[in-house]
Amino acid sequence: MPRRKMMRDFVRALRLVQATDGRQHAHQLVEGLNAAAAEPELEGDQAEAAAARSRDDKGWRDIAEILLTRAPGRLGQLSESACGCFNVLAGASPATFLLGGAYDEDMHGGRIHRDVAGLAFTSPAGYACYLLWKIREEEALDRVKRCPQCQRWFVDETRNKSAARCSAGCTARWWDRSRRRAARAKSRDKRMPRRRRA
Repeated sequence: MPRRKMMRDFVRALRLVQATDGRQHAHQLVEGLNAAAAEPELEGDQAEAAAARSRDDKGWRDIAEILLTRAPGRLGQLSESACGCFNVLAGASPATFLLGGAYDEDMHGGRIHRDVAGLAFTSPAGYACYLLWKIREEEALDRVKRCPQCQRWFVDETRNKSAARCSAGCTARWWDRSRRRAARAKSRDKRMPRRRRA
C-alpha cells in the first residue's frame, strides 16, 4: 500500500477515533452514501477512472441496500438477513490498527510526534462498515434516513427523530397543491357536523 494512501486513511481513521458523538459518525456515513449515489461527471476518456470509482462505491451501495431493508417503524434495527449481508461485507474488508504517525507543530515550526491510535481501511467498504457498526453501537441508526422526495440520505437532527424529509425545500415540494387541498377538505369535513337523516 503506498505510504501516501496509508497516511490519508490514517488521518481519516484518526478523525473517527476522536469523534465520540453518534451523530458525527452518522454524518460521515451519510456523506459517503450520498457521494456514492451521485452520478459522476465524465469528460472525454475517463472510463478507467469511472470504473475505479464504481468499484470503490460498491461498498457504500451495499451499505445503502442494508439500510433500505429496515422496516419503516423500526429504523433502529437491522433484520437478520441484513446483519448477515453486513457480516459478509465486513469480513471481506479488513482494517489495520495503527499507533503513532500523527504530528503537531511547535511554535518554531518543528514537528512533535503524537502517539495516537487509529485504523486504516484497505477499501472504502471497510470504512463504510466501520461507520455503520459504530452508529449501531451508539444506537443512532434510527437517525440515518433517506428522503422520499429527493432520494438523498440525511441525519435526522430533531429531538424526537420525526423528520420525514431532508430539508424545508423537499418538504415544500412534497406539500403541493393537491396535498393542501386534500388536507383542507379533510379539516372541513371534521368541522362540519353530520346531518341526520329523517
